Amino acid sequence: MVIPANVVVTIYKNNYQTGESMVLEGPKEVSFEGSQLKQWNDNIESMVIKRADDFQKAAGEVDKIRGEW
Repeated sequence: MVIPANVVVTIYKNNYQTGESMVLEGPKEVSFEGSQLKQWNDNIESMVIKRADDFQKAAGEVDKIRGEW
């Protein structure tokens, strides 16, 4: 998988963005075969692709909400 600069991909092991997840930030080329990511090969059921700016903004909103608890 090739992830361009300023792109964040979140992969999930279950449908509908549920289950175990991993965040991959570009620029990066990721191989799921023969690496420590092999467990993900053929197990990705869903993913979300965002611009890095949108991802960071969403993470900031979550941090603000956590601070209010």
